Amino acid sequence: MNYSTVLIHLKKCGYKVSALNSSSFANEFFTNEFFTVDLEINNYAVTLLHITVTELSQMPSFLLTNPSNLPRLAHTTLLLEIPYASICVNTPDSVSVNYECPELAFEDSLKRHVSLLKQALSDSEWNKSELLREFEAGWLNIVNPKIPSFLCLSESRTAKKLSVFKPRTKNPMGFGSYFLGYAEGCISENTFSPINQIIKDREATKGHGFVIPLSVTTPAPCKKDDISEWYLNLLNNLPLATKTKLIQEFSQQRSREFWLVFNAQIPSGTTWFGIYFSLKNSVKGRKNLPFKNNHLVKWDLEPIDVLTFNKERLMPRSGAEQSLLGKKVMLVGCGSVGGDIADKLAASGIGHITLCDPDTLSLNNLYRHILPPLYVSAPKASALLYSLSSKYPWIEIDDYSSKLLDLRNSNVLSQYDLIILAIGSPTQERIFHDYLLTERIQTPVINTWVEGYGIGGHAVLDIPGKKGCLRCAYVDASDYSRGLASNLNFFAPNQNLTKNHAGCGDAFLPYTYIASSQTALIAVNLAVKYLLNKLSNSCKISWKGSSEDAISNGFKLSERYNAFNRSLEILPLYNNECDICNGKF
Repeated sequence: MNYSTVLIHLKKCGYKVSALNSSSFANEFFTNEFFTVDLEINNYAVTLLHITVTELSQMPSFLLTNPSNLPRLAHTTLLLEIPYASICVNTPDSVSVNYECPELAFEDSLKRHVSLLKQALSDSEWNKSELLREFEAGWLNIVNPKIPSFLCLSESRTAKKLSVFKPRTKNPMGFGSYFLGYAEGCISENTFSPINQIIKDREATKGHGFVIPLSVTTPAPCKKDDISEWYLNLLNNLPLATKTKLIQEFSQQRSREFWLVFNAQIPSGTTWFGIYFSLKNSVKGRKNLPFKNNHLVKWDLEPIDVLTFNKERLMPRSGAEQSLLGKKVMLVGCGSVGGDIADKLAASGIGHITLCDPDTLSLNNLYRHILPPLYVSAPKASALLYSLSSKYPWIEIDDYSSKLLDLRNSNVLSQYDLIILAIGSPTQERIFHDYLLTERIQTPVINTWVEGYGIGGHAVLDIPGKKGCLRCAYVDASDYSRGLASNLNFFAPNQNLTKNHAGCGDAFLPYTYIASSQTALIAVNLAVKYLLNKLSNSCKISWKGSSEDAISNGFKLSERYNAFNRSLEILPLYNNECDICNGKF
């Protein structure tokens, strides 16, 4: 890259820029060429240093020289062993960089660096707030990456004792690579829950752990050497009740190692971090947890990374809606579409799912079903229960081998916030719909189905008391009577779309996992939007695929397919010719 052009441009912009590789001081630490930019910000002399790169694949970065000469600044991180700090002005890959005109990219980058430094040096309240907001990043900067992380299963906001277990010695992958701490009563009763899998086959440590909630915290220490003094200041700011419990109850424990796990409210939410205390080898016996400076000399203090396994942090961070934990959904049909729906409902945060399907998983299902070969010949509903329970920690799942028409029980159906039917049987779905109307059951229903040959899929949301019902999707366009085929379909009616390889008993509708997954997506999209109160009227949604395979196999398309151009749009379900919605039923 031609840095001469870059330097000339920056000088024209008014920056005081050095020539390449001009600082003998920096030569002690960097082998690449570099240049510096000297600034004066809020009466502070600030020098930024850029180490040259061969290709501009991200926003040009600058280091802050001699950061110890400045107040502690937010969004800067001290580099180990050298008198420089990195500066975070953006996520490295989040900005589209003009690599064809690198001088403009450098100008933009410098503007961002200067703007950040100006705000940090001139607005102390903002700077302090930002230092607290990025506490976790600051803490991780002093953590030794070779020390295993500590996984805390407690969600406690009160001081609590932890049982601490060692990382697994065999196959220390995933959760097995962490130290593990949990409080009494925090373990799920669900045998298949990931939480129970985490604690399986663990060896207890000889130490003790404690959760300590903080009402006040300060920015993370800049260096590991500062942690003892920082810890003592932390103790001084503890609420009286917490400090009393820590000293009078927890300090009665004697050991050669302790884990203190802290949680605190900061501008970005709740942060968790920890300190590991280990007696120095020269000290014999076991000691109490140190609370004074003269006690700390006997201990080595190590900052540790604390991971948490709690809803408040894990669900939003993973993209799930915690507010959906209280919702109950019944899913009838656990085939390729239904299985994918079940997984996506669970991933969305639904707290209780009832699965109903009388069938077992066949070897022929493998390439379009979410379940792995492990569950071949197992009931689909039960297999999904085991699979989802072992993946999503706070979910409750029931499974039944019931067919749709066996579920006609108003007391049972009224307990659910939503019912989803993914059985692909229009006759049974219409009979079930008639039952819901007759019994005046107020639970909304989503009917969803995939059409063969990649041509498309559909979902309709029927909300009782709203204009639009399942029968609106069955009004025959020719005479406005109740039709037998959905008017949403992309295939013309009265065609045999199935194939078979072994006679009548092996008939199947050909479609791919992509088609079933896309159909599951639109159904779950309706479900989640409804449960989050983002949909209040009955509606429908379709996705439209290519007609190439359908036509090559000699099938006729519906008029809707040819006219449809609103794929993936949520549209009103109401048909003004529907006798039910117009009070004629």
